[in-house]
Amino acid sequence: MNDKVTTAQALQMIATALEEPLENIRPEVLLKDLNGWDSMGVLLVMAELDERFGIFVEEDKIESFEHVSDLLAILAAENVLADS
Repeated sequence: MNDKVTTAQALQMIATALEEPLENIRPEVLLKDLNGWDSMGVLLVMAELDERFGIFVEEDKIESFEHVSDLLAILAAENVLADS
């Protein structure tokens, strides 16, 4: 756990969890505009953060996120984003 990842790797991880094309996953993108950002997508991202990094984020907190950058900020805050 607590492997360091680059922003590019983190974006790929988010794209995979949300089953979205990587080109749709950029920091400035609104999560609500992504087809994969639904209740299942939220749970998949939460599970990925927990399983891969040991980061637990409350469901109501993650649902309040607006941009992909909010997900990256969690990784940066937990010191797992290598290039932050």
